Amino acid sequence: MQFLNHDYYSNFEGAVKSGDVDLTLDLWVNEVSDLIMSDAGKVIDLLNKTGIKTEQNVSDEEIVESIITNIGNNNQLNRGISFLIAEMNGIIKKDKDWKTKVDNMGATYKILLDKSLTNSTVSGSIKNDIMKQIKSKADSKGDYKRIIFKQVVPEAAKKKKSKKAYYIIGGLLVLTAIGVGIYFYRKNKAKKALSLLVDGGSLVPTGGVNANTVIPPPIMNVTPTPIPTANAINNISIPTPMSTPNIGASNVNTGAMNVNTNASNLL
Repeated sequence: MQFLNHDYYSNFEGAVKSGDVDLTLDLWVNEVSDLIMSDAGKVIDLLNKTGIKTEQNVSDEEIVESIITNIGNNNQLNRGISFLIAEMNGIIKKDKDWKTKVDNMGATYKILLDKSLTNSTVSGSIKNDIMKQIKSKADSKGDYKRIIFKQVVPEAAKKKKSKKAYYIIGGLLVLTAIGVGIYFYRKNKAKKALSLLVDGGSLVPTGGVNANTVIPPPIMNVTPTPIPTANAINNISIPTPMSTPNIGASNVNTGAMNVNTNASNLL
C-alpha cells in the first residue's frame, strides 16, 4: 500500500494502538521505499556505519536485501532506519520530542520485524512489496537514474566465464614456458658453438695468455699433391692396343710361332 502526502507518525500511532499489524508493516514498507528513492546515499552510509559493508554503486534491490537480512538482529540499523524515516517526514525539525518518537518507532519495528523476518516466506513477501513500490514510483517519476534491480548472472554464464579465464591463464603459462625454453635453448646452443670454436683452434685469445687461457693447437702445413698440367697430360704415351685375332684368316699370330690353319695344307 502506498501512502501519499500523509502524516506518517499519526498513521503509525493509530496502527499500533489498534493492533493492526498489516497496516504497521505497510507503513514501514512505504517509508523504506521512499527513503531509498529519495536518498539512497544516506541509507548506504548507515549500512556501512552499522557494520554492513555496502558499495556506493549497488542497486536498490541489494540495499533492500541488506536491510531485511540484518535489521532483525542489528539494533543500530533498526534505530538508524527509524531516524531516517522520521527525518524524511520532518519529525526531527518540527518536534522537540523527536527522540521519543524515534525510540517508539524503533522498538515497535524491532518486535514486528524480529517475528516477521524469521519466516523466509514473509521476509520474501516484504522484500517484493518494497521493490514493487520502488518500481512503481520510479515509473511515475520518469527520470529515476538509479539501478533498481541487481544484475543476475546465470550459473552457466559464470561457469563459462570461469572456464574462459582458466583457458587464458593456462595459455599464458604455456606461452611463457615456451618462451623461457627457447631462450635457454638458444643460450646453451650459443655457448656450445663457442666452445667448439675454441676447442678447434679457430679463435685466438685477445686478452693475453694465462693459466685459464685455452691455447689453440698449431696448424699443420700440408703440401698438396700437384695437379697435372695440360702438357704433362699430352706427353703421356698411350700403349698400342693388342691386335685382335682374325679367326677367318689362314694365319693366327700368337707372338711365339705361326700356325697355318689353311685347309689345303692339311691334305
